[in-house]
Amino acid sequence: MSDTDRMARFSAELADAEELEPFPSRLLESFRLLVGSESAGYCELDRIDRRELALVAVPEPDDDEIDAGEANFWRLRHEYPTCVYEDETGDFSSRKLSDFITPREMHRREIYAEYFRPSGIEYEIGVGISAPLTHTKVFMFANGKRGGDFGERERTLLDLLRPTLTLRYRQVEARRRADLATSALETSDEPLVLLNNAGKAEFATPRALRLLASNGLTLDEIPHIEPLLVHVVRPGVLLLSERRPFGLTNREREILSLVAEGRTNGEVARALWISPATVRKHLENAYAKLGVSTRTAAVRCAREHRIIAS
Repeated sequence: MSDTDRMARFSAELADAEELEPFPSRLLESFRLLVGSESAGYCELDRIDRRELALVAVPEPDDDEIDAGEANFWRLRHEYPTCVYEDETGDFSSRKLSDFITPREMHRREIYAEYFRPSGIEYEIGVGISAPLTHTKVFMFANGKRGGDFGERERTLLDLLRPTLTLRYRQVEARRRADLATSALETSDEPLVLLNNAGKAEFATPRALRLLASNGLTLDEIPHIEPLLVHVVRPGVLLLSERRPFGLTNREREILSLVAEGRTNGEVARALWISPATVRKHLENAYAKLGVSTRTAAVRCAREHRIIAS
């Protein structure tokens, strides 16, 4: 099988992977076999605050090796040629250790004695996804003395795969954000609606569903809905609220609805357990807001603007 066929097979494996980790050990092992290295690693680092954000390695080292390696890595990073180059240039295209330093020179450095030699690493090639130094994402492939150094085949292969690796990472991050948004919606008491990439409503909180139902609407009608107001609180997330033309309060709308049924002030007062004087005051406030002076005109205006049901 040619390298082109192997790359196509690996790219398809990336595209079909369902894990919410961008590059779990299963995928990293496939990548290692494609490159032909003795070991491989994928790490996400905050190089500014000197923190490890994620690490996957095959074969998997034990915990003591990981702890010792991380401590020595941060202490001696200034002696790591590829890291220094990436920090200075922001270039994460494929680079070998031997692009910067000979094995003899490397052996004289403390980082070789404390970091590389304990792991049996003599030769290394790496490639990264373009990113700020606060969250770098880099793959490393390593060989011992027997495996020998990497060549132009491996460099070309890694650079050709960079766009595919980038796409995989972005797709997983998009799924993570969607899952987080859905989780937040499920526990929210706000009338929120989540849209998918096509702008269609995909999920709504219970309060949003009740608000839609009370106005005779369904989730399929969002975001094109008339009786309700829609506010974009962040991309893909909508907040629903009732449309209140003229600034009528819920009580004023409630009283107008009862008046529209033909009830007198006394009957409205008994239905709502308030005094007739309070009903009259609410109606006067509603007249002023609607710009009318009679019950009939108030009901007609409220119906026209869908403040109350027709």
